[in-house]
Amino acid sequence: ATASELSNHGWSASTGNLPAAYLTGFLAGLRAKNRGIKGAILDVGLNPPIKGSRIYAALKGVVDAGLEVPHNPDILPADDRISGEHIVSSYNHFSGIEGSMMFSKIGKKKTAITTIPKQVDAVKKALLEIPAATLKQTKPRKAPAKTAAKPAAKKPKKVVPEVKPPRAVPRKPKPKKLIARGKGKKGTRSKT
Repeated sequence: ATASELSNHGWSASTGNLPAAYLTGFLAGLRAKNRGIKGAILDVGLNPPIKGSRIYAALKGVVDAGLEVPHNPDILPADDRISGEHIVSSYNHFSGIEGSMMFSKIGKKKTAITTIPKQVDAVKKALLEIPAATLKQTKPRKAPAKTAAKPAAKKPKKVVPEVKPPRAVPRKPKPKKLIARGKGKKGTRSKT
């Protein structure tokens, strides 16, 4: 599941925040559960584990979908952050300040920030209503890359003539001009 799939289910806000990560994890958990997967293990690789980050919001979505994933509940983000309340409070704070560039791109997207908590609930309900047959569908895989073409028959080597053509004779280099140093015709110095 990817965050860009959320727009098909009614999500119109940004996909780089905690609520979008939670919903993406929820969708991934629903798909895994529908395919018969009962549990999973979260591997964050070399990324530092930061309490309440997006990776743990996605983990909370997977757990809420019904998968068993061993984790410490203290590392999961709070419910008000999952619902997007922190985004609304930040928007209300910065919209009152003149000259603030925070949330300046929202006018281009025409998304109402204050409706994010309602969108989270609506999208979660929409994800729960997805038919099982639709969840099981997988994207058609691309055909494997074509193998490299076999090299054509080897070309016969060129026949080298026994008589080699004459080599070009290199030109003799021009003599250095010594005028600037005072040793040439025009620049003789008198030794006095």
